[in-house]
Amino acid sequence: MANDECSLKNMIIEANQQHAEQIERICYCCFLDNIEEFQNLDDDLKTMQICKMAVEISGYDALPHCPVITEELCLLAVEDYGQALEVVPAKFKTKKVCMAAVANDGFALEYVPKRLQKDKDVYNLAISQNAEAAQCVN
Repeated sequence: MANDECSLKNMIIEANQQHAEQIERICYCCFLDNIEEFQNLDDDLKTMQICKMAVEISGYDALPHCPVITEELCLLAVEDYGQALEVVPAKFKTKKVCMAAVANDGFALEYVPKRLQKDKDVYNLAISQNAEAAQCVN
């Protein structure tokens, strides 16, 4: 894996703007094969576009390794896998992000902040996605 990581790192370092799209496709293929390629990449090489790709592939595993986390990245993560709400930083656990998470997986209600677990819209959406999600409310 170390050689693969170095190869990916070297490709990104040597890339210029003309090759950015090709590099992104290479990264996407590497991340599809092994999300650890993203996790082990130096933070200064993790552009927002590369972070988006990694989060789209595996939000739960990639999001905590993004050097800059935005609401957009959090939404990408939870829309694909609601339980990724567990790794979303507290400041991004907004009603919008929580609604997206429980729409994908009612059991994500477990990771919704207490104040929003009691929100009628969030709760009802979680229950409509999975009636058993009610057991997630403390």
